[in-house]
Amino acid sequence: MRVQEYYERIKDKIERVFTLLKLEGSCNLSLLTIDGERREVEVYSNTYNKKDFENFFSMTETYQNLNKLMEQMDTYNFVLENTIRKISPEKTHFFISPEIGVEEKLYYLMLDISSKDYNKCIHNKLRLNYIEGLLEKVFKDFRSTLESFLAGEEVHHLEAEELINFSTKEFFKGLRTEHASETHNIFEVFNKISNLKYESSQARGEIVIGSLDSVVINNLIKFQKDIRMDEYRKIRKLLEGTRGGYSLFTDLDRVYGFIGKNLARTLKNTFKLKIISGYHWELFYEDERVLKIVEGIPHFENIISEKKVFIDKVERVFPELLNWEKQKLWTLIEATIEKNRGALLVITEGCMEETERLAIQATTFKPFEITGELISNFSKIDGAVLMSPRRMCCAIGVILDGLITEKGDSSRGARYNSAIKYYETMKSKYRMVVVVISEDGSIDIMG
Repeated sequence: MRVQEYYERIKDKIERVFTLLKLEGSCNLSLLTIDGERREVEVYSNTYNKKDFENFFSMTETYQNLNKLMEQMDTYNFVLENTIRKISPEKTHFFISPEIGVEEKLYYLMLDISSKDYNKCIHNKLRLNYIEGLLEKVFKDFRSTLESFLAGEEVHHLEAEELINFSTKEFFKGLRTEHASETHNIFEVFNKISNLKYESSQARGEIVIGSLDSVVINNLIKFQKDIRMDEYRKIRKLLEGTRGGYSLFTDLDRVYGFIGKNLARTLKNTFKLKIISGYHWELFYEDERVLKIVEGIPHFENIISEKKVFIDKVERVFPELLNWEKQKLWTLIEATIEKNRGALLVITEGCMEETERLAIQATTFKPFEITGELISNFSKIDGAVLMSPRRMCCAIGVILDGLITEKGDSSRGARYNSAIKYYETMKSKYRMVVVVISEDGSIDIMG
């Protein structure tokens, strides 16, 4: 019964970890005990059962006879891994902890993770894997607590939040540049800066992270004296200077000055930290988002770049657009996100017709080419911005209509539900892409 209780505690904790990370696929924890003396295998799991391991000892003996030099423990591990590989559910990644021996028994912790969730948490280009760092800490906790728990002693299990905090710090260690010192915990530095206010306003701005060697020094508006990474308030104050065409530049050891955003986009192997608001920031690698941090918790639900999703939809809906035209459309989305305001944008070939139809509940214009600065200002006004695929704006403050649809979501706001009603009603009449931008910078794209 002590083993069952231990398993339930660990399972509840792992489920909470995945809930906090907003990973919604399968995550199944199992605890296996092997008693070589009695030739018994016990399984505590929602995925596997005792029958799955009924041939375990006969397979162990077979491999032992074939590999005389292999230690029995190594044989157990080899057979266990191959058994799990054959019976684990499809489209999952499975992980097995190192064995722990307690009173003649061996204990293994096993975790099955859906491939969808696993793939969300890795970044192949950077060779960073959040899940592996997380499991490293889970397995260490398992090793340090199991024996004491079975002995009836009081033990401190790491809470879900502690596991996440450790894993996130480990993940960020992989971001260090060549010259960065080990003094600063980069994750905590970014968290502190994002939560500081300046003259009562929340933090917002950009920091480019790269090697100083990669930048021609004349391209920096360089400080006379470099700023240490632990000078949080000074960095927060200087963020106010990044709301236009410049970002702060750092190698994670010092902050050196300001760099033009257009120039920063041409640099290779650089990161960009985009602070959205208090305790909400996002990390990009060469314009591809790596992860989003909200209240210290990483979010992986949109780790695929929203830019890629948007461009893919625009390509499918408006195949006649040239690459530079698609990129121009994205700059309008990006400008709205950067201003930290919600917005509703309708890109439709029926721009003129819909402006005429909805004119009574909108502010209409003679068509003009809209810019990022204008769309940021117009997003202050309730209602949608109506534009053509080639960025010709016809109306702002548009109150969209449409039929009630089962695709609506009562947990979402009026902006989202208005957009989904309009899109579902009008998509058969006009080719269109509808973009809903929330005030936290996240976006929904319909098209």
